[in-house]
Amino acid sequence: CVSPTPACSDNGAVTPVSSTLTTFGFWDASGPVTGTDELAFLIPTNRDSSPSFTFTVGVKNGGPSNTTNTSTTAALFSTTAWTSGQLDAYLGLSASPTNPIGSYVPGPACNSGTNPPCDPGVTGYFVYTATFANTQVLAQSNILSGPIFSISGLPGSLGGALPLGSFILDFVTPPGAGTIGTPNSAALEISGTPEPGTLFLFGSGLLGFAALIRRRLLK
Repeated sequence: CVSPTPACSDNGAVTPVSSTLTTFGFWDASGPVTGTDELAFLIPTNRDSSPSFTFTVGVKNGGPSNTTNTSTTAALFSTTAWTSGQLDAYLGLSASPTNPIGSYVPGPACNSGTNPPCDPGVTGYFVYTATFANTQVLAQSNILSGPIFSISGLPGSLGGALPLGSFILDFVTPPGAGTIGTPNSAALEISGTPEPGTLFLFGSGLLGFAALIRRRLLK
């Protein structure tokens, strides 16, 4: 994670801090890399009682040249929740690094700090996906140049925001190459309740920017 993100998660340890940023994004360690960019939104099954809604994901500085401003619809990937195995396999991808269910279940217990991300009762997630075709994901040094995402149109049944303990991950598939996946240590995690006019507070990424890191760079 990089500025303006003040804290990140690392192998399950989350240091929650407050942020009023309303956007988020991801970078690739060997970027730029261009391909199909699929965002995965993980919503705990115990907080999503009617998994059938859609919402809007906007992108600024997207596209193959980081000049496209557009939006797409995020929708439920499957009525069967993700409760076991790898997330990439659940999504029909073959990504590196993988994202095992054990990195997200059970949810994290409460720790110190403001708005701690605590929901150890999580047993699985409904997964919503939003796909942007032919999108360039930049290296860390250019992360603020795009793509930069935002979310709107979440249903009132969820309070207009992703629930506590939700995650956002990113998968990029370049043409003719394998999928690059967000490692669990860089996933964005919802850890607080939004105020009117803002989006979310993240514990792991804090509504800032997380990393798309290839497995060979992980320790």
